[in-house]
Amino acid sequence: MNAEPITPTFFFAVSWRKAAAIRRELNKRSIPRMITSLPSGEVAFLFPDLPVHLYVRVRQIFGMHGVPLSIVEPTPIVQE
Repeated sequence: MNAEPITPTFFFAVSWRKAAAIRRELNKRSIPRMITSLPSGEVAFLFPDLPVHLYVRVRQIFGMHGVPLSIVEPTPIVQE
């Protein structure tokens, strides 16, 4: 994965159990993201603004729409 910094605009929170499989799917498609752990014990996948075709792929992988970062409290980000 490219190590260029990104400015996240939305995220998905998943259990640790699902995180490895999702990470592999994102790697296959070279989709830019950052990963961090949340205080709730979940893993957050954070994404920058994506072109529509990439967002559709991400939504298919997670099975839902992402949560905009503007409606949640800031969380420390540890880049993968």
